[in-house]
Amino acid sequence: MDYTKLCPKCGGALVAISERTGGFSGTKAVAGAVVAGPVGVAAGALGKKLTTVQCQKCGYTMEISASKAQSAEAYGQIYGPLEELRRQIIQQSMSSPLDSAPNGLNGVKIKIHDSLQISLKADKMREKEREVIASELEQINSTEDERQPVQQEIDRLSSEKKAKEKQLKTLGLFKFSEKKEVQAAIEQLDAQMEPKVKELKEITDRLKMLRTDLADKCLRLACDAVDEYCVEIYRPYAKQLIAGLGSEPLTCSEINAKLSSSLTALQINSMLKDNPFITTTKKVKADKKEYSAYYLG
Repeated sequence: MDYTKLCPKCGGALVAISERTGGFSGTKAVAGAVVAGPVGVAAGALGKKLTTVQCQKCGYTMEISASKAQSAEAYGQIYGPLEELRRQIIQQSMSSPLDSAPNGLNGVKIKIHDSLQISLKADKMREKEREVIASELEQINSTEDERQPVQQEIDRLSSEKKAKEKQLKTLGLFKFSEKKEVQAAIEQLDAQMEPKVKELKEITDRLKMLRTDLADKCLRLACDAVDEYCVEIYRPYAKQLIAGLGSEPLTCSEINAKLSSSLTALQINSMLKDNPFITTTKKVKADKKEYSAYYLG
């Protein structure tokens, strides 16, 4: 599935600059064949509208279907304000670098009462605040429910294939008929798995795009929520931290690596934990240990 929404060269927003009719339209070709035979098929080959889109940043042009061009332009209208928000955050980081953020354990007094009040408000209001992203969350959950049985079927077929391959290795040198039978079973399992793997990839791509779109929406919402759901002394730094998040969970060490900072886990948690548009989860890393991780959504 092709999700062409931004320039593949530089990631800039795309705008339509021209349109033509060309390519091949299978639906129109079939309809044309019924009405006018081979001539109708030829007409169907000319029935698809194609749009040339141009990157507003680098000028790169490409030709895509009219529906995808419309989707790309609509996404660009969202993407523009997000880029402006990121630019403002970068400017802010010059005057308030992340590494200058106060540490509550190093002589800077955080008012415990204020922090507790914010946390209590966040717990109470999280569900209400997140109503603005309810439809996106529902789509993601629905797609995840769609993905699960496909993955389970692939796992079952893969397990059966491994068992057959193990059986094949144990057969004696001259058991030709048995080997042929087992090999045929393996090939049949491969044939059953192939469309399932293709289906899983399509669902996974769709799920990734839905999560990316949600993260883009939550970037602005999370920044807007800083004044309500972040302790005052951390507010100048929280938006910079939020700008480094995305749709995939990042641990504290991964956030620091991405932002070239050296924040403590306490600092990061203090800035992010109560924001209703940021989710805290657990992530298992290569050392098999669980770490707190954060993502937009």
